[in-house]
Amino acid sequence: MDIDPRLIAVAEAIYLQHFVTAHGSTASAMRLVERRPFDPEGPDGADYLREAAAAINTWEEANR
Repeated sequence: MDIDPRLIAVAEAIYLQHFVTAHGSTASAMRLVERRPFDPEGPDGADYLREAAAAINTWEEANR
């Protein structure tokens, strides 16, 4: 799968933020993400990529 690196970077940030929100600690979230890194082809990968694409599109629209 050939995915835009920007999309991967934003999806990874959203993935991490979801763990931070769920666990209330950035350090705890980082440990969890180290054990289970973001996988764009994984079961939730498409959801995170869609959310990332929406965030990028919103950013681009706001900065025109």
